[in-house]
Amino acid sequence: MVKSKNKIIKIENEEKIIGEDFYLEIRSLINDARKRVRNYANATLLFVYWNISKMIVEEQGGEDKAKYGDNLIKDLSKRLIND
Repeated sequence: MVKSKNKIIKIENEEKIIGEDFYLEIRSLINDARKRVRNYANATLLFVYWNISKMIVEEQGGEDKAKYGDNLIKDLSKRLIND
């Protein structure tokens, strides 16, 4: 027979015994959820930034660099900061 380890947790002057397996399962669910949220957020940011870059290049006529004096990024930056 395998005994599960227990943790004694103090909650508002009461002692509660929580099984180690139960605790680890709950902690695993929370950690998995955090990882999914982090991965989703990263993928979303990657998608957004890639599309912004593509749109900027297209707005510049397909050129990697804007022509001298073209204030596309500067103007875009100012407007986005004010939103």
